[in-house]
Amino acid sequence: LAIRTYIVDIYGNSSRTRITQFYKMESGKLDRSKWIVADKSSQSAKAENVLDGDINTVWENEWSSGTHVFPHYLTFDLGSKKRIEKAEFTHRQNKIEARGLELWGNNKSAKAASHEWTLFGSYDMDQSNKNPQTYTLPSPVNYRYVKLVFTTPGTGDTNNAALAEFVLYGQDVSEE
Repeated sequence: LAIRTYIVDIYGNSSRTRITQFYKMESGKLDRSKWIVADKSSQSAKAENVLDGDINTVWENEWSSGTHVFPHYLTFDLGSKKRIEKAEFTHRQNKIEARGLELWGNNKSAKAASHEWTLFGSYDMDQSNKNPQTYTLPSPVNYRYVKLVFTTPGTGDTNNAALAEFVLYGQDVSEE
């Protein structure tokens, strides 16, 4: 829906017309069966666990060796461009290991250069809620590649990151 607005003063002078776009939110849960974990910072438990529908399996960064320095990330190839309206995150059930999250997107590749990624959302997970937590984006975005960046640790472990489930809501985008 496009709304045209302008202001007219008492003398009849009017401002430039501004067009504001409003979108009907029609998000359904996106099918994750064709998603691929295309890149990751590290892993101790498989990254694909965040896509399996089981809150008792998790992804977590490598913790027995290597670096524990934030940020950590998972990059997903959604298989085709999607209109993304919401994201949903579920904590690891036996230990809270995620707090600050960022969502980045691009349409070039899963391993695109850092300047080719666009930040489209950030979310601070509730540390006392192990149920799925939903973040509605300020406005819908269209991306094929999504990078989930863990910026800060949760209260259960200040060195590591973990997540049980990651879901996006939206719809398929027809390629033009």
